[in-house]
Amino acid sequence: MGQTKLLKLPRGVTIRKHHQGETINITFTYKGVRCREPLSNLEVTPKNIKYAERTLGEIHNKIERGTFIYAEYFPRSARLKIFGNAAASKTVKMYLDEYLEICETRKLSPSTIGGYKKCRSALASLHICPASELTPATLKAWDSKPENNLKNHSQPVIFPTVST
Repeated sequence: MGQTKLLKLPRGVTIRKHHQGETINITFTYKGVRCREPLSNLEVTPKNIKYAERTLGEIHNKIERGTFIYAEYFPRSARLKIFGNAAASKTVKMYLDEYLEICETRKLSPSTIGGYKKCRSALASLHICPASELTPATLKAWDSKPENNLKNHSQPVIFPTVST
């Protein structure tokens, strides 16, 4: 049938077969999100697989040092909406305000909107934080500070508001 030689792939490098041919993909975790990106215009050859492995190593190294910029490696990726410069400039407050506008447009009850406004003001110290850098660990650290200490009945209201 096929005379293609099976290549041993390094960890994080995969080959995706589709009707137009094959694509080398690399997989890594960035800011807690699993990312799988194709390396376009590369034929599946041992040399290009080694290139993918080295590129992946370089990405891992930059992520560890905190110097990785997603757009430099994947300028046409759909994930730029999450990690790109535009997403990084949007703060928690911007998203909370946007969410409140949606709630008002949907004509939710005034008491619900009032509760959401209280949540927004309770999160005031997080307002300047870029939303792309908000993680569960950030929220736990924020909640552990005495000045931000929420009552147990407030946590289910506030934290789902942040995650939406």
